[in-house]
Formats: sequence, C-alpha cells, structure tokens
Amino acid sequence: MKKKYIQKIVIFFLKLRSSFTQKDNVVNIFDAFSSARSLLITMPHQAEEFVIAHKYVNSLKERYSRSDLTLIIPSVNKNLLNLQGNYGMIFVDNNNVNWLGLPKKGLTEKMNASTYDIAIDLNYRFNLLSTFLCQKSDAILRVCMQDSHRELFFNINISLPVNKSLDEKYQSFINYISSSAKSAK
Repeated sequence: MKKKYIQKIVIFFLKLRSSFTQKDNVVNIFDAFSSARSLLITMPHQAEEFVIAHKYVNSLKERYSRSDLTLIIPSVNKNLLNLQGNYGMIFVDNNNVNWLGLPKKGLTEKMNASTYDIAIDLNYRFNLLSTFLCQKSDAILRVCMQDSHRELFFNINISLPVNKSLDEKYQSFINYISSSAKSAK
C-alpha cells in the first residue's frame, strides 16, 4: 500500500519535470520507423504479459532485421526466454532499482552505452521503471500502449481495442509498429 502512494508521488514529479523539459520536435514517424537502426524494448514485468509479448519480439526482429535490438528484461522472467536471433539483453532485478522504483545509475549507464532510434514499452499495464527507462533513452520515437500515466513520457501512445484478448492487443500493437515502418517504403 505504501509503495503505491510513493509511486503516485514519483509519477506526479516525473510528469511535472517532463512537462518543463519536453522537446517539441516534429518527427516524421514513418521515416523514423523505417530507418531505425537501434531499438530499445522494455519487456513486461508481469509473467502473463511477458509470455505473450515474448512471442511478438521475434516478429519485431524480423521487421528490423538490419537493426540492433536491446531488450530490458526483468530477471524474474529470465527462465521464460526463448528467442531466435541476436539481441542485446540487459537484465533488471531489485539491485538495479532504488526505493522509489527508479533505476540506479549503473542500470542507466548500461542502457545508455548505446543510442536508440526507437524505444518500445511492451508492458500492457503501466510500469514506472520501464516508462522511465524509455524516456531516459532519448530515442526519437518512444512507443507504448495508451495509458494516462504514460502520456507525457511517450510521443506515440497506441490505443488498443478494449474487447480483444491480451494476445490480440499485443498483436495489434506490433502490427501497428510493423505497418508504420512499411508505409514509408
């Protein structure tokens, strides 16, 4: 219970900070999607979401076959991995996160060892750590599933059909990203 209140306070201050520091750059999303050379993907923390999202990561790798994909993966879900292809992986556990639920310096340094064109949050439910890492990545495009807590941190919030299963929602989300990249060609 106490953790939820702390998270709400942290979200409030991060939104406030974001509203003052937000850049108003106009981005051609189709060009950005099609020319991306490096993607950061934050994997879900919830096991149910992780299993479903995991199925679609390979299709992103197929779509971005010439790009580098780096996955941020909760260590608790490490045993659920079954990926084909070459991925950069950063595993996150409680030692990488401070008491506010934000990343410690070592984690952000590890993530920022590369630059990213696109950051994709595959958490269906809001996750403070993933949201913060996507914003901190300084990617040109930051993509998430629509959620009121995420609006200021991402420049593309994809609204998903309410009456679909979680698997179908992930499929729609990945299809949107893939089709946006193809539309520019």
